[in-house]
Amino acid sequence: MVYKKITKYLLNYFHKLAMIEISKKKAVSLAYPGRKTSRFS
Repeated sequence: MVYKKITKYLLNYFHKLAMIEISKKKAVSLAYPGRKTSRFS
């Protein structure tokens, strides 16, 4: 079904976006270990 393909594509897309966001936050916390802000927890 086309619908299932679209849903799968969207899920993969959002998963990739989430992984990018997580890696960005990890990079920020690594770059600023002294600044443990509540935003990233």
